[in-house]
Amino acid sequence: MTHYFPDKRALMLLTYRQAALTSLARTNASQPEDRGDLAALFHALLPIDRRVERDWRVWFSFWGLAIADPGFAAEQRERMGGFVL
Repeated sequence: MTHYFPDKRALMLLTYRQAALTSLARTNASQPEDRGDLAALFHALLPIDRRVERDWRVWFSFWGLAIADPGFAAEQRERMGGFVL
C-alpha cells in the first residue's frame, strides 16, 4: 500500500483524515436537528465497537506524532476545530 504514497507521513495524514471524517459522519448521523442528544453522541464516539475502536487507535497514534511534528499538530487543530456539539 505504501507505494501509493510519497512517504509514511502522507499515509499517516490520509489515515488520520479518514478516521476524523468517519467519526464526524457518525456523530452527525447520531444527532437530531437540534443536536441535543448527548447519549447518542457518546454512543457514536465511545469505542464500543470495532470501527470506533479502530478510529481511537488511529487518533492516539496520530496525537503522539502531533506532539513533535508541527504539520501533524496543524492537521489535528484543523480537524478538531470543526467538531462542535
